[in-house]
Amino acid sequence: ILRAIGVKTGKPAWELPQPGPGAARGGTLVTASGLLFFCDDQDRFVAVDAASGKPLWYFGTNSVWRASPMTYEFDGQQHVAISSGSNIIAFGLVR
Repeated sequence: ILRAIGVKTGKPAWELPQPGPGAARGGTLVTASGLLFFCDDQDRFVAVDAASGKPLWYFGTNSVWRASPMTYEFDGQQHVAISSGSNIIAFGLVR
């Protein structure tokens, strides 16, 4: 389960079930714009709304995740990158 905990209450704000064998071991990343990125247990890179936990986007790679996402800026555009198997995959964020 991916679970968001309220900072002020200490109680779960939302939960997103993660069905699968429990093999993904990547971390999470939240952007200032309210996107939360993580690697799910179905071999997908996922973006959800950080406030609600609503899934917004998936990208499947057919490889087990062992890395955490990172963000960087290039030529004024924000990107999110993640290592997947022997590949580095980067996505540009649209405002």
